Amino acid sequence: MSELIICDIQIHGKEYWRGMFNLSEIIRYMEEFDHTLIFFNGEDLEMDTLEGMKDFYIDHGMTDELEEKTWFVEKSYGFFRDLIDQDWCNDDIIKLYHEMQKQSVTDSRDLDLEALPENFQEELAGGRLAIFEPVWNIDSEFIVKYFNPCTLIGGSQVACLREIELFFQAHNVEYIKNQRFIF
Repeated sequence: MSELIICDIQIHGKEYWRGMFNLSEIIRYMEEFDHTLIFFNGEDLEMDTLEGMKDFYIDHGMTDELEEKTWFVEKSYGFFRDLIDQDWCNDDIIKLYHEMQKQSVTDSRDLDLEALPENFQEELAGGRLAIFEPVWNIDSEFIVKYFNPCTLIGGSQVACLREIELFFQAHNVEYIKNQRFIF
């Protein structure tokens, strides 16, 4: 099986990737895979709707057959971006994510700080963790089970795509990136 995950190839933000490739190219590329998962910034960020995303892909050539093996997922699966913007290293972001899983919380403000490793207690007490509110709208086990291994495209290498890569690393998901379709 070959699986594809697309990040942020959507209506809002197309100015970032337009000129590098077009959506019709992405759709032709999707045909090479058994299944596709498309993460997009949605209505919670005042961007695209699910129906708008589907129409956008259909208008650029996605067939009914291709749509049947494609999942569109609003990307409110986690906000590692705040930590990325605060210059946290990848290992610390993944450690914090694992601590959140261990404590079964989806908002870092709900963490039992005393149960954290000592170095995190110091970092958090010093105010390093200002905002981090991951919200899970897709079971991570679904991605790990059905999209491991996968090919990853889209997204900004240092922002949104990095969030997905951190998620993959936290779950030991094997993936390759196709640089042709990364902006």
